Parts: sequence; C-alpha cells; structure tokens
Amino acid sequence: EHVVFEDDFHGGVAPGWRWVREDPQSVALTSHGISMDTVPGGIWADGQQLPPNILVRSINHEDGSLSQKRFAVEVSVTFLPSAWGEQAGLFLYDDDKNWIKFVVEGNKTGGANAVFARRSAEAPAAVLHKKDITDSLRGGGSP
Repeated sequence: EHVVFEDDFHGGVAPGWRWVREDPQSVALTSHGISMDTVPGGIWADGQQLPPNILVRSINHEDGSLSQKRFAVEVSVTFLPSAWGEQAGLFLYDDDKNWIKFVVEGNKTGGANAVFARRSAEAPAAVLHKKDITDSLRGGGSP
C-alpha cells in the first residue's frame, strides 16, 4: 500500500490543500484537527447561497491529468447534526455542479442519515442511498 498523503490537520492545513470560499471566522485549528461551524449554504441546486469552507485536495497528477489508478480515501469526522441539512463528510468535488458525496446529514425528525448522493452538470442532484443512523451516532447501535 502506497500512501500518497496523510494529514491529521494538527498544526494547520498542509500544502496541497485549497479552500473553496474560505471563511476563516468559522474555522478553527484544534488539538483534534479542524473544527468548522456549520453555516447556511448549499450546492444541491442552482440559486442556493453557496457554502463556505469546502476544503479540497486534487487527485490529478501535477500536469493536471486525472489519475487513472485506483485510490482510496479515508476521513474521520466527529459530527452530530443539530438541524436538518447540516452535514459533514467526504465529497469528491470537481466544482459546485459536479460532485459525489458520502456524508452524515441532519434529517427533518432531529436525527441523522448517512447519505450517498451526486450531482453533475448534465443531471440534477439525486440521493443514491440514504440510511437513518441516529441510534448509532447516539451510542445505540451500529450503522
């Protein structure tokens, strides 16, 4: 196994990362990594207020060509949403109209869902799979 990069964000954001619409007022570096306040915004559909603080890292080669090799991505997030639509997790993000996400997202009943969704410039955003994980986040079972 070859690790291309690993970052626990202790001591700051390492070279290679870039912010999309950075709002330093709602981001803090802590002893556990990065802490971000959830703020209004979304990229689900055109016309929404665009969210700040999308932290991205390219999977392209240095010349800009897309890597054709298999790769794995792992993320660790401590998050219990307090409102519908709040979310944290992993995005494969090209731009605001082309992405795939696997996130924990607040639902309308005060709980949380694991959500797998996508959007492309050719098709509207769509949920591909959703599962209620409220009990597992609150210590009552496994997702």
